[in-house]
Amino acid sequence: SSYGVTRLTPDHTQAQIAARLEDVRDYIRDYRQHNPQYPFEFWLPSEGLGIPLEDVFSPEDDFLLEGFIPGQQFSVDGLACGDQITCLGVIEIERIKGSDYFMEYEEGMPTRLGPQREEQIQQVVARAVRALGLERSCFHCEVKANPEGVFVLEIAARRGADNISDFLQQVMGIDIYEEGLRLACGETRFYPGLRPRCCMKMRYFLPPASGTLEAIEGLEMVSQDPRLSELEFEVSPGDPVLTPPEGYEFLGYLSVRGATPEDAEAALEELYSRIHFHITPAPAPSLLLQAG
Repeated sequence: SSYGVTRLTPDHTQAQIAARLEDVRDYIRDYRQHNPQYPFEFWLPSEGLGIPLEDVFSPEDDFLLEGFIPGQQFSVDGLACGDQITCLGVIEIERIKGSDYFMEYEEGMPTRLGPQREEQIQQVVARAVRALGLERSCFHCEVKANPEGVFVLEIAARRGADNISDFLQQVMGIDIYEEGLRLACGETRFYPGLRPRCCMKMRYFLPPASGTLEAIEGLEMVSQDPRLSELEFEVSPGDPVLTPPEGYEFLGYLSVRGATPEDAEAALEELYSRIHFHITPAPAPSLLLQAG
């Protein structure tokens, strides 16, 4: 979820970089302490797998430094079944603009690229999935595209999270949960030539300020709108909420559908504007975390 991911430039001093890393460590430690379902450990292997302790990634101690690739980001979900790779469309990702942080803000499917460019992205993803040797699995891949080409950022042998399964169901008519189960049961799953049936847009709710969430307004009106596809919240009244760099979580997300990209965009803007979060400002980040 890009929690704690920040962009460094040659202008950052060694002291500034060290301070930024310590801020991320503090955030992860505090999040672990105040959240029963600690999200940074769901990938850590159990002792029974026999992986040496020194080879296990620690999100509090180990950091990954990557070169920055400019361009637009996209995700591709699909199915690997032997040598047959099904890419179930391309999702366009928007991140917060004008910020050093990489939190996602909005997603759309189909993209604004057009079929030819989307096909190019899917071909690169299919080659990458084959190169990794995935033979019977759902997969979630993220790439960046710019005039120089398509660059794979990461591939996971799992379905995409949050709104992605709903996007695939609504736009492509594919139940990714069912497909994963059928793959696990040994069935052949391959869908060449799929075409979009509608358009989808999703936007995350980001905390407008750090503090305590008091109430969420507008739920009943939005929930009754036929254009709504999903309305999910990660927080409830009484929960603390934080903005970067003290926190990186989103409050939830809103997903809508439309017959055209313009319809979906209009529905998203209208319904999103009806949801309001009432937050009591926090006196200080440290006090807020202790109160949580």
